[in-house]
Amino acid sequence: AAALGRVVRLDLTAAAFEGGSAALRPEWQARLGQVLALLDKEPSVLRLAYAEAGGSTKLARQRLKAVRRHIADEWRSLGGRYRLEIETRIHTERPPRAARNRMPVYK
Repeated sequence: AAALGRVVRLDLTAAAFEGGSAALRPEWQARLGQVLALLDKEPSVLRLAYAEAGGSTKLARQRLKAVRRHIADEWRSLGGRYRLEIETRIHTERPPRAARNRMPVYK
């Protein structure tokens, strides 16, 4: 059986994107180069995780798809040494209603 290798996790939130769109902010575009360099060092699985409480699942999917496509395209253009597996995870759970409506209590 083949070894899994390491897992590199990239956590993303709405703050990494231009408001309401799937376009990464320029400073995040630059950071993807660092991720690619890290992936090139040894065979890895890239796990993209998007988290935003109460966010739109549709927008989260669009954003992850755009980032995944960008990384895959860059990987190919760099002549990636191995087949890069890219996993995606979306976490947009809303807190339970009781927790949303509860006011903090200071004693």
